[in-house]
Amino acid sequence: MSQYIKNKSFLKLSERIGKNIFLVQGAGGNTSIKEGNLIWVKCSGTWLADSAKKKIFLKINMNHKSDINDKHKIKRPSIETSLHLMMPQKVVIHVHSINAIALSVQQNAKSKISRILKGFKWLWIPYVKPGPDLAKKIEILRKGKKYNIIFLANHGLIVAEESCKKAEDLLKKIESKINIKKLSKTTKPKVPNTFFSENYRLIKYSSCNLMAYDKKIRLLSKGSLYPDHVVFLGPGFTLIKKDQKKEMEKILKQNKLKFFIVESFGVVVKKNIRENEEVMIKALSLVCDRIKLKNKVNFLSKRNECELLSWDQEKYRQDLIR
Repeated sequence: MSQYIKNKSFLKLSERIGKNIFLVQGAGGNTSIKEGNLIWVKCSGTWLADSAKKKIFLKINMNHKSDINDKHKIKRPSIETSLHLMMPQKVVIHVHSINAIALSVQQNAKSKISRILKGFKWLWIPYVKPGPDLAKKIEILRKGKKYNIIFLANHGLIVAEESCKKAEDLLKKIESKINIKKLSKTTKPKVPNTFFSENYRLIKYSSCNLMAYDKKIRLLSKGSLYPDHVVFLGPGFTLIKKDQKKEMEKILKQNKLKFFIVESFGVVVKKNIRENEEVMIKALSLVCDRIKLKNKVNFLSKRNECELLSWDQEKYRQDLIR
């Protein structure tokens, strides 16, 4: 029987991170730990929340890295494996932090983070496609220096340390620094309990319906803010007014959209939407709730979206998602 990860603290840490929607949503995010000449990295398409009960980590010999993108393997390591291999620290945590995303999509994000993290040594990475491209960009911009904190524009956050405890403590410290209080004051939006359609229903997370009442929803409907939204939900989202009955009928008849938002009504999703996809919509609502109307944001470009949608490794990850 092949040996599995010895460090149980790492598995528990990964599980805690995976169960915190403010850090990781569904199959997003990844962690790794180095043991001798081996590195254990989360398998593509798996949930960090399952770390302690399922064998979701794959070992890679750091002296033989050539097979990390082998398309013929039954299990593939995370698409961010190159990043984990490049980081010199023993424990690496990459999260799609709601606070980090809400902050990093803003046009003045870098200067804001500089003020918030005054005294910390950190690195800012402009948006680049996840995976090997991102790892190369970090390698270039760090210029041989060692960073324990890396902010990824329109993507998330990386923290790295020499032990699980130090890595988790650092993550908590950074999250407390960048914590953005939610802006909406209404906790119970006035929306119906049901949506009468053969193929659609209201989202099961009722708090998400607050997006439909948010004044900045029109601004945020103009593009995509981060990769996992594009990968699992498609580019941007459709927003219609409550009185646009013909548009509503057209959407329902075509039965193609995974979800859409009706202003002053709520978030409508396909009845067969996958758990991971519905969680991604909840993540969108949490990000939306932490961006002020006056904040100017950077959307992913059409080219960025196309790169993600046509990427074989992301298609593979989608096929595995529950």
